[in-house]
Amino acid sequence: SKRKKTIYMLARVVALVDYEIEPAEKEKLMEFASMLGLNDSETREMIKISKYYILENAMNEDLNRSELTELAKCLQITNEEAERCLIQYKKRL
Repeated sequence: SKRKKTIYMLARVVALVDYEIEPAEKEKLMEFASMLGLNDSETREMIKISKYYILENAMNEDLNRSELTELAKCLQITNEEAERCLIQYKKRL
């Protein structure tokens, strides 16, 4: 359900607030996804959304390419994904 996916996404965001997830946190989050009844596809979707959310909230008008690259690395997303997030962020300004 949409509510369960949102709850899981928020749990991921809280875990990512320091830009990294420890193996133990990752394991607990995967258990939580299973408890919520999310399938692998839904879980991957919410992981991606949570990473993008954290990245977008770290952005500001002065963010340079090296900072963006570093954030992408910390969040384990590609530079291309980070660039797309930055473009979407700037469109909303």
